[in-house]
Amino acid sequence: MQISLTSVLSLARLHPRKSMPSITRFGHPPRSFWPQVATAVAALLLSGAACADMAGGLLVSPTSLNFGSVALGATSASQQVTVTNTTSAPIGPLSVGSGVSAPWGSGTGCSGVTLAAGTSCSSTYTFTPTALGPQVSSGEGITINGVKVPMSFVGTGVQGLRVTPTSFNFGDVIMNTTSPGQVLTVTNITSSPVTIASSSAGAMAPFAYSGNCPGITLASGASCTYTYTFLPTTLGARATPAGTEFVVNGQATPISLQGTGVASIPPGALLITPSELNFGDVPIGATSAPQSTTLTNISGLTVPISFISGALPGGEFGGGTATNNCGPALAAGASCVLSTYTFSPTSAGAQTGSVTETVNSFGHPLVVKGNGVSGLNITPSIIDFGPIPVGATSAPQSTTLTNISGLTVPISFISGALPGGEFGGGTATNNCGPALAAGASCVLSTYTFSPTSAGAQTGSVTETVNSFGHLLVVKGIGTTGAPLVPPIITSAPPPGGSTGTPYNFIVTATGTTAFTFSDAGTLPPGLTINPSTGAITGTPSAAGSYNVTLAAANGILPNGAQAFTMDIALAPVGSLTAVPTLGEWGLLLMACLVGGAGWWQVRRRTTSGWPAP
Repeated sequence: MQISLTSVLSLARLHPRKSMPSITRFGHPPRSFWPQVATAVAALLLSGAACADMAGGLLVSPTSLNFGSVALGATSASQQVTVTNTTSAPIGPLSVGSGVSAPWGSGTGCSGVTLAAGTSCSSTYTFTPTALGPQVSSGEGITINGVKVPMSFVGTGVQGLRVTPTSFNFGDVIMNTTSPGQVLTVTNITSSPVTIASSSAGAMAPFAYSGNCPGITLASGASCTYTYTFLPTTLGARATPAGTEFVVNGQATPISLQGTGVASIPPGALLITPSELNFGDVPIGATSAPQSTTLTNISGLTVPISFISGALPGGEFGGGTATNNCGPALAAGASCVLSTYTFSPTSAGAQTGSVTETVNSFGHPLVVKGNGVSGLNITPSIIDFGPIPVGATSAPQSTTLTNISGLTVPISFISGALPGGEFGGGTATNNCGPALAAGASCVLSTYTFSPTSAGAQTGSVTETVNSFGHLLVVKGIGTTGAPLVPPIITSAPPPGGSTGTPYNFIVTATGTTAFTFSDAGTLPPGLTINPSTGAITGTPSAAGSYNVTLAAANGILPNGAQAFTMDIALAPVGSLTAVPTLGEWGLLLMACLVGGAGWWQVRRRTTSGWPAP
């Protein structure tokens, strides 16, 4: 007869009067029954102890990731989060859940792994921005054996696609005739492939467009095109409305299209396009891809090209001196490249220049502009060495410099300073070479942690590359053999409140190192918790009963947790005037009087025969 752990649990759940007869009805159980029950119960107790070990003794580091700037539609380089067994016994197999959602992505590299004492495994995380601007995680974390460790992710979605040109002038076009096409180019200026998921060309009649961009993936530096045309059906000037935009992957670029419907074209008519060249974001020290202006003969006759002149726009824009590279004459409907320009920013920020290109005595004003940017990304923003014995030195950890642009970027200057305290190394030097190719990375600085006393230590350093600073925080825990202690929330559940009344309560916890407090979005509307101090503040805005779950994390599992119900009362409206009350004895006297009067009326009617009214 075999008794399993499940059998023991099932037996314990049976009602005595129902279960015992089923055992004794056919006689006493065999002698081996009770030893097997004892063995199964022991196994149950041992399994519970193992589960308790698996819930603790794990250190997660780092718990904060900064992915820097990533282009819309692209995916960042992966960053690792390490899970370390800080105990003297194996822990596993681990059950790991990613606990993240878009725009953050992850793998579960530690799932199913059994960690020997002191060993580690890692999971990777990525960032795929879906909107421009800074993005911050909310409620993200890694879940290990059912325990969630809160994590914070930050990243910035940037324009990874250059759209040029942005201004189209079709000149004079004979009514009911389609103009020659003018091309808008979409270029991937990042170091990673970008998929064109959606686009809107921003053209309406009498303008039209065609393109090959939607659904394709552009490699770094690759382009796709849209072609615009103008088909006037009436005489006179036509233009797109102000605010017209070309939108690709959510990235909006203002564009303008204009042309004039005419009855006929005068002999010798020439058109120079575009009227603006926008180089977009270009890394400081790098040179953009060239952009050109085009000369088109829109008349029906061959036109001699007798004179071309122009001047450099100045500043950080190069090239552009217009020369007669179109030959002595231009056939009817033919085109040629008139001038070519580049942009080489030497400082951050927007730059603008202008030039007038003159052909056959007709001047064409051209505006050139671009934006100087870093084009480089330094990761991570936090290095966490975790627990290191006093007197020992940690394994080194490094920061990485990555060229996230689509161009080679010169590395002209690197500076940094030691974070101080018990952290060593870290003086940034130019160990990346004179330039960094598109998509390439190099180790920027390496740091170590050598604690001289027990407890949490923190330092910081600003690493500067090409005039752009990157703040790095380094931290670790000096240990003296004392066990690492997971957090425990020690404060009582916060009290309730009322709408419109300011609220303040401090959540406290014990355990090793500093804590990160969170509420998983369960606090009543109007209240927030400070992740560093545990202060719950704000003004409740909605009455009700709320199921709140607070958590305290320090990277050591299990997290501290506290679940409770918080009642928010509706604030009194206006001022109320106190009304005198009878009190309990007064109410009792009133009830007796009313009841007695009623009894007397009933008795009077039944004894006297007095008819009811």
